[in-house]
Amino acid sequence: MLQTPLGQIEILLGNKQYPYYATKIKNDFGYETFLVTVPKINYLTTNYLYCMLKAKNDLLLIDDVEQDARFFSRTVYELNAAYDITQKLAITTTKIHDFSSLGLEQSFYIKHGLGLLLDTRFNHLDYSFCVSWQADKHLDWLKQQQLFMASCQPLINKI
Repeated sequence: MLQTPLGQIEILLGNKQYPYYATKIKNDFGYETFLVTVPKINYLTTNYLYCMLKAKNDLLLIDDVEQDARFFSRTVYELNAAYDITQKLAITTTKIHDFSSLGLEQSFYIKHGLGLLLDTRFNHLDYSFCVSWQADKHLDWLKQQQLFMASCQPLINKI
């Protein structure tokens, strides 16, 4: 399991936990970035794959959608008692929206994560996500916005 400051990352296939491995990706953007890879999934019927944050119970979190026409990205913000953002975590797809090659009929947002409807015609593919969070909580808001998606860029270019 990948442990983040906000909780653990879980992969579910349908309603069951599915194994994955996380590889740390070096970047110079002030973020901890991991490639979460789901090994080949064998399924005979249409199924759902979820990558989500299992949050710690005592945190005040809100979800948001990062706007990027090429990738699906769910951002989770931690708020303090004054409703200031104290931490930011994102789960992002690592492949450009090419549905014919991904085998995805539909991607969607869920609480603290992303869901994919898997098409049985593509049951031999590996799936992966980028998970990033701030290593330095003192970055100003503008730098956070500029650098957050860039932290996954090395993954997006290689996959």
